[in-house]
Amino acid sequence: MGVAIGIDSHKGSLAAAAVDEVGRPRASREFSNDPRGHRSLLRWIRGLSDGRTVGIEGSGNFGAGVSRYLLAVGEDVREVPANLTCRERNRKTSKGKSDPQDAIAIARVVAREDGLGSSAKEQLSDDLKVLVDYRDQLVRARTKAANRIHKNLAVLYPGYGARIPKMTAKCHLAGATKLLRGDSSVRADVVRHHIGEVRRLNRDIADATRQIEDMLKQSGTSLMQLQGVGVVTAAKFWANSATAEKSVPRQPSEC
Repeated sequence: MGVAIGIDSHKGSLAAAAVDEVGRPRASREFSNDPRGHRSLLRWIRGLSDGRTVGIEGSGNFGAGVSRYLLAVGEDVREVPANLTCRERNRKTSKGKSDPQDAIAIARVVAREDGLGSSAKEQLSDDLKVLVDYRDQLVRARTKAANRIHKNLAVLYPGYGARIPKMTAKCHLAGATKLLRGDSSVRADVVRHHIGEVRRLNRDIADATRQIEDMLKQSGTSLMQLQGVGVVTAAKFWANSATAEKSVPRQPSEC
C-alpha cells in the first residue's frame, strides 16, 4: 500500500487525509460533498500515489455518494467501522474532535487493518434495505386497497366473499370485475378504481421482488438455497447481517 486515505463524511462536506504505511500524515484537505467536490477529491487522491486504498466512515450514509463515485471509477474503497475510528482517535494525546483529525484516524485504520470490507458490499446492503422497505410499503398499500374493495363489495353484493375470498390474486380481481359488470353506481366505480390500484401494485411488487433477487445473486449469499427461506426473508437477513458485521456498539465514553 502506497498511501491510505481516510474520508470523514458529513452532509455538506468531506474531510480527507492521507497517511503512509506507518500512519504518518502526508496530506489533508476538505471538499464539498457534491458531484463537483467528488471530482476534486478524485483528482487530489490520484495525485498522491499509484498504490492507494480509500477508507470511508459512513459509506452507507453521508458518504454513500462519494463511495459510489469512487467505486465507479475503479478506486479501492473500504468501509471503516465507527468503533475502529473511535479507538484510533482515543490513542492520540490531543483531546477533542475535529474533522481533519477524524480523517487521519480513519486513514490510520485503513493503513493498519487488513480485513476491512469493501464499500461495495455496504452499498449493496444499503440498496437492499431501501428496496425491501419500498416493497413492504407497496404490500401495505395493496392490503389497504384490497380491504377497501372488500368493504364496498360487502355493501353491493352481500355474500360475494364465498366466491371471491382474496382480493390480491389475479383470478379474484377478474371475478370482482365481472361481478361489477353493468353496475354504474358510484360505489361500483370506486371499487373499479381500487381494483386497478391493486393490479398496479401487484406489478410493482413483482418488479421489486425481481430486483431484490438480482441483488441477492450479486451478494453471493446461499440463503435462498435454504428450505423455507424466500427472497424477501433472505434479503432482510443478509442486509442486516452485513450491517452487523461493521456495527459494533460504541460506549458513550468512547468518542
